[in-house]
Amino acid sequence: MYTKKIKKTFFHDQEEGKLLEVTEWANGAGVDFAISDDKGRQLIPLSYRDAKNLRRLIRHVLRPNVD
Repeated sequence: MYTKKIKKTFFHDQEEGKLLEVTEWANGAGVDFAISDDKGRQLIPLSYRDAKNLRRLIRHVLRPNVD
């Protein structure tokens, strides 16, 4: 999203052959999530607010069902 990137974190999933990369924006307002595999690269830019809301949604979906 912004030309200057400052922090990067990588995770390589050898089982699925994917590389996950998280890069903080230069202005500190968010992050870019990049997923690379044999089909190409997908880039998902998220502000920190959007990332926080996505984290909440994922936690809700992955939470065990309580009956």
